[in-house]
Amino acid sequence: MYCTAFFVPSPPQMMTLSILIPTYNDDCVQLVCALSEQVQAIEGLECEIVVSDDCSTDTSLMERNRSLRSMPMVRYIEQPANLGRAAHRNLLAREARYDWLLYIDSHMSVRNENFILTYIEQVRAMAGTEGVCYGGYEVVEPRDWRRSLRYKYERDYLKSHPASVRSQHEYQEFHTCNFLVSRAVMLRHPFDERLHGYGYEDVLWGKVLADARVPVQHIDNMLTFDRFESNESYLCKTEEALHSLHAMSGQLSGYSRLLTLTERLRHWHLSGAVRLWHKLTGSIERRHLSGRCPTLFVFNLYRLGYLLQIQHQT
Repeated sequence: MYCTAFFVPSPPQMMTLSILIPTYNDDCVQLVCALSEQVQAIEGLECEIVVSDDCSTDTSLMERNRSLRSMPMVRYIEQPANLGRAAHRNLLAREARYDWLLYIDSHMSVRNENFILTYIEQVRAMAGTEGVCYGGYEVVEPRDWRRSLRYKYERDYLKSHPASVRSQHEYQEFHTCNFLVSRAVMLRHPFDERLHGYGYEDVLWGKVLADARVPVQHIDNMLTFDRFESNESYLCKTEEALHSLHAMSGQLSGYSRLLTLTERLRHWHLSGAVRLWHKLTGSIERRHLSGRCPTLFVFNLYRLGYLLQIQHQT
């Protein structure tokens, strides 16, 4: 496998960067190749790309990712047991060799030819500080977008989320898919490892940063989200995330719109009615959401009923 490098202006002094890619059942080769091209084109940049597999179950994908070991500046690691999203990211911070860390989710793609250079400029601008910079992401319409629940949800969410809007709620609008952080901040304020499953580790970390008064800067340095799981798989992830949300509800009060809505329904004595609706129609809603043309209205109704059911059972 060969990558053709292009050349861009170099930063004025030696810079160092650790690019950290946690992965689980994802093909990372194309992403790492694109990042490697950009890194090699920047003169004076000392960089490592660390890809860590969190005990994937798809052996064919793992075998493909093992080819990354032959690429310059790349370290490929396989965890012997599944750590979970929070602990996995903490481990990568400890593994990193350099003072600035760029976390990238493995299902993302790089389309911006100046993606790394933009972050290098941010490192230079943030010299002497300990901060966080979130670049955001964009979604690309799949061929069968009418059938993709994940795409519809992401498209609706991103309608009003450029950096200028995100920065108005700097901590609530943070996500882990594409962010730069000083290693000192990560080691001092790690992700909460009580969240082993999918979902809300980024929201909780945003609150940790807010409590510690660590600034989060928002810029438009997008990665691309162009691979979407099946509707059934996304529903399973959503249900797992709702269990995570409930488990950390005490810490996430005020940081989740869905959690705020359930609190209001209880205050208005309407939570029982919504819970009954979910009991009667939840299975029908789920079949609709797993089907050929899911709708966001039903998805949001299902999430609300599912969370209220969890809250009632515990």
